[in-house]
Amino acid sequence: MGLLFNFVDQEKPQIEAALAPFNIPDFNQYAFLSDLSNTSATRAEAMSVPAIARARNIICGVLASLPIEMKTRDNSLVLTPKFFEQPDPRVMGSTVYAYTAEDLLFNGAAYWQIMSYDTTTNRPNQIQWISYTKVTEELDPLGQIVTGYMIDGKKVPNTGVGSLIVFSGLLLFDYKLVRNLSLLHRKHEDQ
Repeated sequence: MGLLFNFVDQEKPQIEAALAPFNIPDFNQYAFLSDLSNTSATRAEAMSVPAIARARNIICGVLASLPIEMKTRDNSLVLTPKFFEQPDPRVMGSTVYAYTAEDLLFNGAAYWQIMSYDTTTNRPNQIQWISYTKVTEELDPLGQIVTGYMIDGKKVPNTGVGSLIVFSGLLLFDYKLVRNLSLLHRKHEDQ
């Protein structure tokens, strides 16, 4: 079949490229958004924008489903401890990883609370994911250095069982832009 296509006259697709780069408009220029330009969006507002919800689902879904492999320094595979496959025995590992990825995307930080340690390795063998909204940082008197954490207003230990594993990352979504996109989307739906 492939040989026949070489003898048949086929129209070649025309590919057109933009002559100039596309400029993203400044959403703060719209009058109905001006009063909200200094406030940040909530997760619910962000997820109301279809493109953001889709991006979140793709990113978190892919990250949660990736296989976890451990390697030594010489790049040989090591048996992955059960902890990495299912860090919280009460829920699937992919759920923990998806929630962790979401917190990193929307908030720039994620938290796991250590529930128990393996006495032979002195490493955590059970954790639970803690929602970003439940955690408060305790700061030094100058407000610059984190000295501890609280969950729902209760101080947690800095080390050992009950302490937090803190992940910090890149905040991917600018909440001012997200809020403006959410408002534009709602306005478009109302028309």
